[in-house]
Amino acid sequence: MKRDWELIRELLLQIEALETGHHFYPQQVGQHTAESVSYHIHLMCQANLIECSQHHPWNGAPAVSYTHLRAHETRGN
Repeated sequence: MKRDWELIRELLLQIEALETGHHFYPQQVGQHTAESVSYHIHLMCQANLIECSQHHPWNGAPAVSYTHLRAHETRGN
């Protein structure tokens, strides 16, 4: 699967709109499948763009809980 920088940008905007500590559930975004979204979330965690922990709530759907965006820190803001 190739990296889609537009999807990463969209996901960062969606996550940034959440309040700290809320969950982000990978789901279809535009024409991107939930699997693709999960993969890109994983890449963002590995790249330290977001601080997150993955878990599976009672319904089994993967979720990302984050404490804050790290993208702002890497730019020196």
